[in-house]
Amino acid sequence: MTTYTDQITLLNDASYPLIGTRNAEVGDVIVNQVIYNSGGSNDSVSETGGYPALGANQSTEATGYATFSHTVAEADRGLNLYFYYWAADGIPYWNNIADYRGKFKVIVSAGSACLAGPSGPITSITISSAELATVECTINGPVAGSNCDIVSRALTEAQYDAQHSGAWFPGLVRTATRGTSYYFQAANVGFTDPEDRLTSVLTPIPYLATDMTVGVANTTVTADATTGAWSQTVTGATDETNYNNNSQKLISHYFF
Repeated sequence: MTTYTDQITLLNDASYPLIGTRNAEVGDVIVNQVIYNSGGSNDSVSETGGYPALGANQSTEATGYATFSHTVAEADRGLNLYFYYWAADGIPYWNNIADYRGKFKVIVSAGSACLAGPSGPITSITISSAELATVECTINGPVAGSNCDIVSRALTEAQYDAQHSGAWFPGLVRTATRGTSYYFQAANVGFTDPEDRLTSVLTPIPYLATDMTVGVANTTVTADATTGAWSQTVTGATDETNYNNNSQKLISHYFF
């Protein structure tokens, strides 16, 4: 936040000529010292020209100028503000308005803003190798750009075909379920319309590869001569939470 002080002089022109300009950011304080001296003893300056109304009947007798200030608000962002000053040379001031006027212009910066969707395209999806049913998937390729916050989402094929308007989440890492295919999308906050978003090709999230280390090795088969049931220890399949297509553990069988 910066405080800017400008000393300006009213002109003998009832059309409110421009008497000063200042560039500002949100949070800055604009101080105007407005000079007016008619030679009398009851001189004052007012600023009542709409938003922002800075005050009326500010005497110039002590210093030769009246002081007005305005703190630039968020609502002012990207706007041009005008302070309309007019003088009076008697009491009451509203019955003694002089022709001395002037306006001061404040140009408020729009600040840093995101102006478009992300650059792309989506080049690939990196799928976590974690042995979980739901895994993290990283979207590769999109770049948010200056002053932008990127968001993303994962839509199933059915959701995408139905033009599902699912929620967007920060960042480029999403979760997906193994055995399901998804369209991954990326966008910038404020730019999520179809023409601004990036969409991947339909991407299957595969099951884990079949565990080829499963076997029986040289373990002994134990059989029951009465029931015909037998059992054998299977090696290489100690993790019962593997999410692949053929991960069931064969542990027993019957002969009849």
